[in-house]
Amino acid sequence: MKDNQVLEYHEKQQFNSENLQQYDNEGQRYFLAYLLRKGYNLEIKESKIIFKDITSEEKVKEMIEHYNNDSRIDNLNIKRQSIREARAIGLEEYSQMVDKKLRSLNQKEREKTER
Repeated sequence: MKDNQVLEYHEKQQFNSENLQQYDNEGQRYFLAYLLRKGYNLEIKESKIIFKDITSEEKVKEMIEHYNNDSRIDNLNIKRQSIREARAIGLEEYSQMVDKKLRSLNQKEREKTER
């Protein structure tokens, strides 16, 4: 992506940013979801999502830093919620509840693959 060129995302080519092309398809999609969730100014034209306000690799780097920071905050909030639940119902009960959910999800996944 050259300076003064806007950030674009196309399903097949992915992002036009060198910084974002370092990530695999899944990583780029997560970043796209982040930009969409945050409500950045965009337009859709010719099968491309164009982020009008992101116009340089420097701005992309800044957005990646925001994304990483927001991801860390989200992860810590999830941990905090887990701690609150463990305190409220007790560590052993919470541990059993997590184990039960994990077994259930693993069982559902095995059933899907067996079909």
